[in-house]
Amino acid sequence: MPINELYHTWMRRICELRPGQRITQQRNFVWLIIGITKSHSVYLSRIAGKIPGPAKLVSITRRLSRFLDNSAVNVREW
Repeated sequence: MPINELYHTWMRRICELRPGQRITQQRNFVWLIIGITKSHSVYLSRIAGKIPGPAKLVSITRRLSRFLDNSAVNVREW
């Protein structure tokens, strides 16, 4: 499945499951899921390498790291 289809499929599902969550948090979580599945890894740098876009690898890695460290987001609960 192409990555954009995968993104929209996951985004619909996450929006249904977490309707009160901020859209930016939902997007970051979806990209985290896609990155894990596409990279077959749990290392943030490898996950970030699978996320498309103009941002640099370091920038994406930091964004995912901040998302995971955010106390407002309980990743295990998601």
